[in-house]
Amino acid sequence: NGATFLALGWGKRRALVGAHAAHFRSVSGVEISPELGRVAKKNARMMAQNFPEQTPITIVRGNALDYSLPEGNLIIFLYNPFGEYLIRELLAKIETALLKEDSSIWVVYINPVWGHLFDTSPVLSRIYVESVPYDPREIGFGPDSSDVVIIWQDAKSASVNASKGIDQGIVVTDFGRRAELAD
Repeated sequence: NGATFLALGWGKRRALVGAHAAHFRSVSGVEISPELGRVAKKNARMMAQNFPEQTPITIVRGNALDYSLPEGNLIIFLYNPFGEYLIRELLAKIETALLKEDSSIWVVYINPVWGHLFDTSPVLSRIYVESVPYDPREIGFGPDSSDVVIIWQDAKSASVNASKGIDQGIVVTDFGRRAELAD
């Protein structure tokens, strides 16, 4: 895979394992919380020891918006990490990068509370929408049993064969902390 995987608001989540195993060109996470950053670095070291043939994971402690988007094909992973203002700023960075560079960018946004902002972008297109159930082993570790996943891709590269229900609306519940799909 020639793409870079970049998780913003990385935390210590399971994306670490999936990205590590997917053979990306590089895997990076940016986390502002010192505590979550330490846990993520510990998890990254453990993954490197157990699977030395996989792409190494770099964890950066800092503000995700201060981090420069890598050039080339890029997958940005978000698990509802920021409020509206920071999502707007991130979207502006993505749009600027797409206008300057001939590469593809995918935004994978789980629990997309601010997903409607990406929907308004003239340079991104929704390509996937799904409410994904948790693995049975994950039930009880979070407040729910599924998460909404929406993926956007740069409009110039987006496939015309988008997933079923691609235009489903996003309904925000739980005092702005949870995204669900409209019926």
